[in-house]
Amino acid sequence: MTALHLLPDAPISSPHFDRLDRMPFVRSFAEAIRAVKGTDSVVLALAGPWGSGKSSLLNLIAGELERTSGEHPPLVMRFNPWWFSGTGQLVAAFLQQLAAALSR
Repeated sequence: MTALHLLPDAPISSPHFDRLDRMPFVRSFAEAIRAVKGTDSVVLALAGPWGSGKSSLLNLIAGELERTSGEHPPLVMRFNPWWFSGTGQLVAAFLQQLAAALSR
């Protein structure tokens, strides 16, 4: 009988654990973020079904930005709106988290 090896169902945070060759996409996405100049607002979306690896990609992209952006990497702020039940609570929590991130 062969041994059973189970892998945790948790997002990866290091390219060392990237078994799906995501790094070319990660580097391209990080480059798109670094290419944003000026004061125009920009929205970049990462969409996919539950369990498709979005959190892993976000972790890898944040790490890539930190490693390759020199002295002033972009500010990465994580915010999960699913944790909040009402609009008022959501907006207050978002603004509080944004203020904390900007003060770093």
